[in-house]
Amino acid sequence: MQFKKVTLVLFMVFIAAGIVFCTKITSESFYSETLGEKIEYNIYLPDGYDENGLFYPVIYLLHGRGGSKSDWLPSLNLLDSAVKNGICPPIIAVMPDAPYYSGGSYYVNSEFGEKKYQVETAFTKDLIENIDNNYRSIDERTGRIVCGFSMGGYGALRYSLEYPQLYSGSIVLSPAVYNPLPPLDSSAREFGAFGENELNFVDRIYLSKNYTSLKDHFESSGLRSKIFITVGDDEWQCGEYEHDLDYEAHTLYKYLQKFSGMDAQLRIVDGGHDWDVWGKGFESGLSFMNGYISEPRNERENTVSEGNLSVVKTRFFGNDGEDNAGGIAVDSDGNTYLALNLEGDFESHESLGLKDVFLAKLNSEMEIVWVNQIATSQTEKAYGLELSDNGNIFITGYTKGNIDDGHPSNSKDDVFVACVDEFGKTKWIKQFGDPENADRGYAIAIHGKNVFISGYTKGNIAGENKGDKDIFTASFDEEGNMLWLNQFGTDGEEKCQGMATDDEGDVYLTGLTSGEFTHSFGDYDLFIASFDSAGRQKFISQYGTDEKDEAYDIVFSEEILNITGLTAGNFASENSGDKDVFILKTDRSGKLISSHQFGTELNDKGVKVFSDGKQDFIACISDGKFVRNEGKFDVVIIKIDENGTVDFYQFGSFENDGADDWAEGNLFIGIEDDIVMVSGITYGNFGGSENKGSSDVFVSQIELSTLK
Repeated sequence: MQFKKVTLVLFMVFIAAGIVFCTKITSESFYSETLGEKIEYNIYLPDGYDENGLFYPVIYLLHGRGGSKSDWLPSLNLLDSAVKNGICPPIIAVMPDAPYYSGGSYYVNSEFGEKKYQVETAFTKDLIENIDNNYRSIDERTGRIVCGFSMGGYGALRYSLEYPQLYSGSIVLSPAVYNPLPPLDSSAREFGAFGENELNFVDRIYLSKNYTSLKDHFESSGLRSKIFITVGDDEWQCGEYEHDLDYEAHTLYKYLQKFSGMDAQLRIVDGGHDWDVWGKGFESGLSFMNGYISEPRNERENTVSEGNLSVVKTRFFGNDGEDNAGGIAVDSDGNTYLALNLEGDFESHESLGLKDVFLAKLNSEMEIVWVNQIATSQTEKAYGLELSDNGNIFITGYTKGNIDDGHPSNSKDDVFVACVDEFGKTKWIKQFGDPENADRGYAIAIHGKNVFISGYTKGNIAGENKGDKDIFTASFDEEGNMLWLNQFGTDGEEKCQGMATDDEGDVYLTGLTSGEFTHSFGDYDLFIASFDSAGRQKFISQYGTDEKDEAYDIVFSEEILNITGLTAGNFASENSGDKDVFILKTDRSGKLISSHQFGTELNDKGVKVFSDGKQDFIACISDGKFVRNEGKFDVVIIKIDENGTVDFYQFGSFENDGADDWAEGNLFIGIEDDIVMVSGITYGNFGGSENKGSSDVFVSQIELSTLK
């Protein structure tokens, strides 16, 4: 395709809310082989574009019927303001002219008349190719959104549904969309956009292009999109109220809500079919897209590398069902041990139940060395994995079956702990719990030859339940003999979610409580409890704010306990919005040494923590923007060095990573020398790996040198 650029530079000054914006707009044109004529457009380049060499996301702005490429110029002060206020990343704006069929093209490929304008192909192929060839654009879907008003709203909606591989979302303002067909006085019937030969309008053609025909097509892409709809409450009135644009917009919104992978929002504002409505919708739509499209970057290529973090390799494990991560650890030879909770067969092992636990050993190239299956005809799920010094692998979780052949009547959740040797052979499995209530193993730790597990029980397994869920703690020797078991709690709800041991063999637990161990701060607080190697309680500490606080993990290093989790309050500083990550440090007695809090304006949770006494690493999940949000929830690694310098690293896919659909974390980290292995749940594709369906388990190897 040959492109010829014709350039005209315009300087425009906008005045809004007392602020003066000076913007350089460039008028361009190129020859489109699809149309057999040139396409003209205005283009807005962000401040600093000529100097910094960065690649930028692009927003395509479509005008309404009878309009032109100049219609968007008066609104660019809103884009300027959004960028300056951090509502929107610096972005390239492209405003194409659409004069075809007297300005009534509706941005579709038409079969009307002699010309048969293929506007849709020209705009989604030729125009994008021209922009990507001539400007430093991010040439992937995360770097493109499309926006339009009236007829342009129809086009923006159609493009984002028909071409989700091109656009990550759309902003549609008073969209001229009608279901099932436009009213008789609609301009959609007049100009031939939906016509054929000499007929201006053909019902069949309109129906084939309308949004109601695109649900299966969009969902088959497996991609996620955001669509922001704004309409005025005083739009033009049609003869039939069902075709008033505010009514049609609401119908559109409710329809889009049924799309898998769609995040749709609707705003009805005071005003009619004009810029009083579209300006407000444009601003709100940019805010809605913030953190969703790519930030400017140094490279065009899409990578899972950000903030100098280098992901060496990534591999997915799973089936077409709901698969979850169950733990990860790395040995001194660079081998990785991975616990997988899978719905379906794995390698040469046939599924035995609804969900099976598989333990896999991977070599340094992430090739499978052996697989061990821990399963019954029911559901099993692992929540933690640890390695002992003599090469044994320990796993804990829960089973609804008879996993140790000693509980044939079990139908509730029972705790299990299993030991597998270095060759993948099961040495022993132990199962215990209240026969009438749920019991789950959530945390595991090792000291010497003994393994410790903890979690929660809703029953009475080592004493009378204090209320709702209590915490249990148990110890086993290397032969599988239970050394001790205890239970404690309040009249509220408790869960142990993290566990550690120190050099003396004392055990430390952390998690959440809605009760009062020492002093209640809010609805949910975090707790730290300690037991000696014989199971005797040493202390319990409770920390929190007047909002929700919850701990997920704890490690012991250099005489310090390091705890991470989430807070919805002002735990160590002012909350950034929704939930923040915290790291809390105490001494061996649970006395506070320091605390830090990190967050975005959205939902951030610390899930796992590692410390070597000099550096702390927190594995987090976030649907906000620490560095650059790739989609829904991303994986974030926070590194804090011995000088207190904090670095953030964020990676993932366009879907949820590290978190399930309920925003619950499913993420593990294993570190040994210079090897960092991160494992968790993912619903998307990244790192060159493709999702097998629903959720899979990812394993990513990270170069520790990039984290230091």
